[in-house]
Amino acid sequence: MAINVHLVHLTNYWYKEALPTVDLLYSIISLQDTTPNIIAPALGLCLSKVAIGGLALVRAPTHHKHYELMLPEERGIMELHTIPQWKIFELLENNGFNLITVQEEKNYGTQNIVFHTFLAHRRR
Repeated sequence: MAINVHLVHLTNYWYKEALPTVDLLYSIISLQDTTPNIIAPALGLCLSKVAIGGLALVRAPTHHKHYELMLPEERGIMELHTIPQWKIFELLENNGFNLITVQEEKNYGTQNIVFHTFLAHRRR
């Protein structure tokens, strides 16, 4: 059985026509400098390009103990934005996905930052 894999490094999320339809979206979201009001629409756009019957595997920082929109005096802690679980659940639902599993990623987090991996199947 031949497996056809084509990796795409996205540099412009906003040009929907440039994004291919995929069977598997594998997204490791680093929000170091990207705020949730940017990453949520970008992730939603990528999820919309998963074919019906396809899978999405998304890993993202979902909680930061000290995160409160990182006021300038707090930025010394670590400048990392998060996207809350509820927002990822909403994006999956809005794009026709059934959630298969959510798992906390112990190898990626720290005592202050929690990462989760979400696996979902696109039903429509």
